[in-house]
Amino acid sequence: MLASFRRHRLQPIHVSLQKRVVLLLPLIPLVLHFDHLDDSPDPTRIQLLSARLLCLTNSVDRKVQTSSFLFENETLSGDDIAQFTPFGSKQSLDVSQRDADELESNDLLEHGDVIGSVNAISGGPAPGLEQPEPVIVKPLNVSAASASWETEMKRLMIIGAVAGLAMVPLLRAQTAPAGRGNAGATRRSFEKFTVEGQPIDRRPPELDTDHPVFPGQTHAPYHKTTDVAVTTIASGLDNPWAVVLLPSGRFLITEKPGRLRILNRDGSALHTITANLPPVYFRGQAGLLDVALDRNFASNHRIFFVYMRIIDADNCVQAVDSATLDEDAGTLSNVHTIFQGTPFTNRAVSQTGSRIAIDPKDGNLFVALGDRSTGDPIPMQAQQSDKYLGKVIHITPEGKPAPGNPALGLPEVWSMGHRTPQGLTFAPDGRLWEVEHGPRGGDELNLIEKGKNYGWPVIVHGINYPGTKIGDAIVEKPGLEQPRYFWDPVIAPSGLVFYRGDLFPQWKTSVLVGGLAGQAIFRLELDNDDKVVNEEPLLTDLNQRIRDVRVFQDGAVYVLTDGAGGKLLKLTPSNSQTRQ
Repeated sequence: MLASFRRHRLQPIHVSLQKRVVLLLPLIPLVLHFDHLDDSPDPTRIQLLSARLLCLTNSVDRKVQTSSFLFENETLSGDDIAQFTPFGSKQSLDVSQRDADELESNDLLEHGDVIGSVNAISGGPAPGLEQPEPVIVKPLNVSAASASWETEMKRLMIIGAVAGLAMVPLLRAQTAPAGRGNAGATRRSFEKFTVEGQPIDRRPPELDTDHPVFPGQTHAPYHKTTDVAVTTIASGLDNPWAVVLLPSGRFLITEKPGRLRILNRDGSALHTITANLPPVYFRGQAGLLDVALDRNFASNHRIFFVYMRIIDADNCVQAVDSATLDEDAGTLSNVHTIFQGTPFTNRAVSQTGSRIAIDPKDGNLFVALGDRSTGDPIPMQAQQSDKYLGKVIHITPEGKPAPGNPALGLPEVWSMGHRTPQGLTFAPDGRLWEVEHGPRGGDELNLIEKGKNYGWPVIVHGINYPGTKIGDAIVEKPGLEQPRYFWDPVIAPSGLVFYRGDLFPQWKTSVLVGGLAGQAIFRLELDNDDKVVNEEPLLTDLNQRIRDVRVFQDGAVYVLTDGAGGKLLKLTPSNSQTRQ
């Protein structure tokens, strides 16, 4: 073999081939491990990841730019892989600096939805997909004529072989650690069963000791209400995150890269606004997120939006700004930051959460903030009273602590112990509700009450992404709130609204939850005790990730689908027979 190497020592392309093979050795068991963690047994996913690893090593003679995989809105980068390889592989791979913490993101391994492509393998991006910041793989600067080349190759071969072999028992040892749950079992994709009176999800839980704390807390029976007709209002949106209806009947939409879009009633584009927006940090789950109208918008034209703000080269922060919107001119003015959370490394771009709910009684703002936790073990910032991470805050339109806030450390904090809130809304009776992502297992629907602690990460109906237990692997503890409903395995909830209107009378007591990995809207009917009595998946035939769900004055349901090429959809009753 070494003789063959010598024959081609002056041909850099052969050097590149040998190095690619050597560098792949420690990554082979990693590929198998990722396939094991994936929710779906689809072999396409392991092929895509294998192709990604090949791209990472194709770096001797030229720089290679590749699209990354997209999981929810996260990217799997070179450093993501390197953080799980031994012997300082970040230097060995010489990959440009990326966010190693992204691998731990809720939406990456939580639901395993690969929706990306590999440009270097396929020849171009998949249609309609977000193209994230490219990964640049630096040349290793190997001199083909160097006398030390053979020694270097021997060293790399030894390191690669030893690293690959060393990882096999490590990964095997992780297949069933104490408290892991069912991560060692074969994981099935989410097939939604629609048998009247039976749960829609038959997958085993991630946490083998998981159990409901009270009857009806999970796996409610299926009940069909009505068929819906779907109308596409607009398409070609770039990673839309939130939509609100302006009094004029136009739509205001946020796009995560840092744009506001105004659409006419028929969905045609009116304005795209980027001027006067603050510096938005866009990567992974971070970007321009939710938007809300001031209670007196008709007279003051004031909006609020939450986003990840660039602080410096190393840090970003969740912030809330207010601005005056001129929808006819398509401009923003009087842009002010009214609240800024806890600065945190910009390498942590998962678990950002961030939704706004305006109190209809007084116009004050409730803002749900993610805890941005990654790693194993899970850090405890959601339980730390001196940080805004993992909290719901309650502020005035000027950003001051709202009157009557509890004593939970920081004066703006209303509740604590949250992971990554993705939906926040008021019910018709004026109470505040929230949905948030769990890790692998444990997505939650919560009734948010003053001064309460919702437990993350002390109690959780799930496990960590590597399959390890979280804390003591307990699902309940005195003094910590239980979700009103949870999903284990998960649906990746995003968007939350109580139905108010007359088009769907069967939904008068229902809440609608968008599903990213679940690729559906999940209708949950609540009884007078806030117990979920039945569950119904909607839009399952679209196979689309649902980012936002709203109900506007006409009683129709409006939906944003996720990702590049996102759509704004309108749901109305179909002519099919309905059931009560």
